[in-house]
Amino acid sequence: MPPAHILNAPTKLMKELGYGKNYAYDHDAPDAFSGQNYFPDKMPRRQFYKPPERGFEREINKRLAYWDKLRRQRAEKDSGSSGTRRSRKKPPAPEEQAPS
Repeated sequence: MPPAHILNAPTKLMKELGYGKNYAYDHDAPDAFSGQNYFPDKMPRRQFYKPPERGFEREINKRLAYWDKLRRQRAEKDSGSSGTRRSRKKPPAPEEQAPS
C-alpha cells in the first residue's frame, strides 16, 4: 500500500486513519523538492535510470545526484525533529481585479 501521507482523505474516517497527514507539497519546500517517499513503505528506494557520463545525460546525472543530496539532508533534518513534515499550505486567495 502507498504511504498514507500521499493518499487522499475525502472522509472523516480516512482523516482519522492518517491519510494525507504530513503531506509535503514539493512547491512549498525549499528548492521545490520535499524529498518525501511516494513508494510503498516497505519498498526500498531504487534507481530505475542510470544515465551514462556523456552528452546531456551527464547533466541529468548531476540533477539526480543533487536530488539525492537534498533527500538525505531533508531526512536528517526530519529525524532530528518530531519526524513530521509540515502540511501543505493553501495558496493565497487571488486578488480581486477591477473590470477593464
